[in-house]
Amino acid sequence: MRPRIAVSGVGIVSALGQTAEETFGALLRGQRGIAPLALFDPGDVRSRQVGEVRGLRAKDVAFGKPGAEYSRTDAMAVAAAKEAALQARLPAGARLGVVLGGTTGGMLETESLLSSPEAAQVSAARAAELISYPLSASLLRVSEAFGGAVRTRSICSACSGGAIALVQAVAWLVRGEVDFVLAGGADGLCRLTVLGFNALGATDPQPCRPFDRSRAGLNLGEGAGVLVLERESTAVARGARVLAWLDGYAIGAEAHHITHPEPSGAPAARLMQGALARAGLAPADVSYINAHGTGTQQNDAMEARALLEVFGEGSQAWVSSSKAQLGHTLGAAGAIEAAVTVLAIERGLIPPSVGLVEPELSGLRYAVEPGLTGRLGAALSSSFGFGGMSCVLAFAESAWPAPPPAAGASQLVLVGGCVLPASAKPEAELDAERSRRFDRGSAQAAAGVARVVPVGQGEGAGLVLGTAFGNVQRTMAFLARGRERGARLVPPAEFPHLVPSAPAGNASVYAGLTGPVFAVSELSQSGDAAFATACDLLELGLATRLVAGGIAPRDEIVDRVLGPLHQETDGERGEGAGFVLVADGAALPPTVRPSAAVLGRYAGAELSEVPALPASLSAVVVLGAADAHARRWLEQSSWRDVARRDLAREHAHHEALGAIALAVAAEAIASQGAERALVLSGGGGKLSAVLLGPAEARS
Repeated sequence: MRPRIAVSGVGIVSALGQTAEETFGALLRGQRGIAPLALFDPGDVRSRQVGEVRGLRAKDVAFGKPGAEYSRTDAMAVAAAKEAALQARLPAGARLGVVLGGTTGGMLETESLLSSPEAAQVSAARAAELISYPLSASLLRVSEAFGGAVRTRSICSACSGGAIALVQAVAWLVRGEVDFVLAGGADGLCRLTVLGFNALGATDPQPCRPFDRSRAGLNLGEGAGVLVLERESTAVARGARVLAWLDGYAIGAEAHHITHPEPSGAPAARLMQGALARAGLAPADVSYINAHGTGTQQNDAMEARALLEVFGEGSQAWVSSSKAQLGHTLGAAGAIEAAVTVLAIERGLIPPSVGLVEPELSGLRYAVEPGLTGRLGAALSSSFGFGGMSCVLAFAESAWPAPPPAAGASQLVLVGGCVLPASAKPEAELDAERSRRFDRGSAQAAAGVARVVPVGQGEGAGLVLGTAFGNVQRTMAFLARGRERGARLVPPAEFPHLVPSAPAGNASVYAGLTGPVFAVSELSQSGDAAFATACDLLELGLATRLVAGGIAPRDEIVDRVLGPLHQETDGERGEGAGFVLVADGAALPPTVRPSAAVLGRYAGAELSEVPALPASLSAVVVLGAADAHARRWLEQSSWRDVARRDLAREHAHHEALGAIALAVAAEAIASQGAERALVLSGGGGKLSAVLLGPAEARS
């Protein structure tokens, strides 16, 4: 029976305060944290109104370290995690997972380098600075602060990453891989996002007014939100206080546009209904909805239509948006707002929707005045991101009855795959007009997805895409143009393609994917992480088909930085992409024959559970982004004498090798007569392995 998931701690850092108590109290009083930007000079932009965290010092949260190596985002993430852990009374030495959503990472600390005239000649010292703050850096800081985590994941889906992080946490807990998860999101303000959102004309020169008829855009913000999740049995055994249950969740994409939401609200309504169904809730059970509510014309109109479709006119559920007070904190928003929703349920206190005077659409019960109270049995928190990558979470009070168990995939199979080597020309495989703004990474993603899920057949299918750095070269050019020509002369259409999740969003729109779509970032293991997360979502029953892929496009700056790091082992940084279609074997039509079955997934200490290879079976070992630790494990295992393919030698080292290795292994099973294939990646304490066999070998 699938365990129920408890929330036992929350932490928030925001423009309204550096704790959850400060933030929630200020929200209830109707205070705004919106003020003119003081962190840096953004130039001549449409709006300087932001939700900025004041008085934050990395050394105050660096757990005994100087904190000089912390980015602003790192510091906020660690502070929120520390608060959540203290409230939950997180046991020392627990089997811990850490998963964070984010979009900007340490961009503030690196963009001065990227926008400087000397950026094209990056010295070794400055190159080291550039790679010190990848998107996954905050994840590593939180893990280090708690003595290491047995599972880590960095999620990027623009504005919904912090919410999707909670779903990844649920998957680990359901599988029994960890006992506690610090799950949430963190993002700091930076020049790139201030410049980009202003270029889009999406910002309000005044404090924003979500859902109001006179709304004129959003205010950017920064912050972090972290929740402690654990199984009900764990919470009961240790006498933990359950703040709320995370009973429902749904993830999906719109397949509509990289920035504009699908106007009818139907995809958003579908996700709300999916989260309610998983939680065993009827619309009438919901007492409060923390809406995405950005303050932009298109988003708020779409979301209001979706709410009316699901809850109907005259619904008694209170609706409010916290962004008028906190700003839009991007990858942190879904987590901060989830934490606010949990506190609202636990205390029976309803945050207002500040600035709302005249709703554009009537029929919804907006919480306008501060001081509203009442029993909140169940509540939703919605997050809708660039590229239509969205997530809805359903929470219930501690006394609420448990939902019925939800079914998930029990037989994971691979149904085809593909490899795009460095010599591939993915741009030539795409419609020139529909892909005219794609960079190399988006072209790799769209072409790879289209090979395994033909265009027009993407309904219900999704994509989890591994990508480590985003387009650093293109970002540098965007910032340089803003510096040289002024903030108002940067190309508006360029910015949406600079966020790390853009290739996933572009591929989903191109191929028409409507299932879960987002990116994961784990440096050299990004491709492996994408496959693991895709399998997790299938086992939760959130989809029946997911593309798991990894991309590593050429980037002059990244190549210059990472190339020397590989000279001692695997040579220069390469380029390539790999994709496999992972499916619920029980849901496949009889006419579809899988290429391979997933017989086992192992990580860290679990590698001791990799079964010995029977002498009667033919097999192959495929090494992805594997270092000396992985090779040492292999030499000490029963697989040491098996024929092997070392992809770092064949393709040169890059971040998509794990995904390529899976496609190569599936092909070995399907077409080359292998009866078993072991894919081995990683190194140090982060080794991972996947065991594949013929489809008929499924248990």
